Amino acid sequence: MSGNEPQTNQLTGSNPEELSPLLEIELIQKRAEWQQTTARNKNLKTFSLMFLFVVVLAGLVTFYFAYMRASEGRPQRPPAAATQP
Repeated sequence: MSGNEPQTNQLTGSNPEELSPLLEIELIQKRAEWQQTTARNKNLKTFSLMFLFVVVLAGLVTFYFAYMRASEGRPQRPPAAATQP
């Protein structure tokens, strides 16, 4: 037997009045375990989405600064002459 599993008494009879509370306790323990696992998975999902958001935001900021630097490096074109003969 492992330390993670709850210890239950082995009953020799199959009396429903004795089995019902034991089954109810076991279901309560399993529900608590499922809720802990769900909470853990929810936290992991939240952190991974936040990390993805930060990575995408950093990429957009980097692209913006690279675009602005590239546009600064281009020579400015003089305005076209508006007069025509």
